[in-house]
Amino acid sequence: VRTITPCASSLFPQADWLIGNHSDELTPWIPVIAARSSPSCRFFLLPCCAYEFDGSKYQREDSSCSLYSDYMSYVLSVCEVCGFTTSIDRLRIPSTKRTCFIGYERRHDADRAEETNRTIQEFIDSRGSKNKVRNVPTSSEGYWSEFKPREGKEVVRNCTQLDKSLLEDIVSLVSRILLNKRRNISATSIDGEERVWNAGGCLMLNEVAQALPREKLKHLKKQCSGLQTLLRNHPWVFKVEQGAVQMRVPKRRSDLTGTGCRTKPCWFHGNHPDGCLLPGDECAYQHL
Repeated sequence: VRTITPCASSLFPQADWLIGNHSDELTPWIPVIAARSSPSCRFFLLPCCAYEFDGSKYQREDSSCSLYSDYMSYVLSVCEVCGFTTSIDRLRIPSTKRTCFIGYERRHDADRAEETNRTIQEFIDSRGSKNKVRNVPTSSEGYWSEFKPREGKEVVRNCTQLDKSLLEDIVSLVSRILLNKRRNISATSIDGEERVWNAGGCLMLNEVAQALPREKLKHLKKQCSGLQTLLRNHPWVFKVEQGAVQMRVPKRRSDLTGTGCRTKPCWFHGNHPDGCLLPGDECAYQHL
């Protein structure tokens, strides 16, 4: 596995086909690399996310259609500039993005390769001007020196890599904020014993965020959807819907399907001021 950067060393003169399957930043480059690799090189391209030649997000140009449809038109124009006769097809795959392009033959003879290369470069340069990206002249090593490949190791921003003690602190603080908005509910056990339990209030996420210490929130700034993601990662404690959060009412074993739920300790049993609403033999989670 290696990073592919659009440059002279990333050509494939021995290849018959280049396949770009959800190739993201490399999507517009696949026809270019195929055109410059050899006169016999063809390509199959299945675009997904919309990117420009420099690796930036593609900006829709036709407001009368969706971003995806507009990008498909753009990709087709790239294929044509690269001198390919291109067929468009829709794959039978479980995806909404299934339009593919097959550049199966060249429209020009091999003796026009230099002219085609010049046309391709002019098109790439024009896209750079359009997006106000400084275009450094093409060297023997590259076609587009502003292209920035994605990092080999992508940063995880779903709150799962944060310090465990920080996560526990925020969960505890949020539960306290919600429980201060006291709301009592009751449940009757199988044995007929009735128990009253504070289920807490329901607050908008921005209200909860305002009540949390800033030093805690700053650790969530680089996470996708920050506080909301963290709370959704704890579905056995919180219920997050339509921008609001409330405590999750403990579930009975009989209400759940599957056996995996019993392996996790009951958060309410050890952390809620009233303990768990349900007896240990009825709760969906373990009372340790």
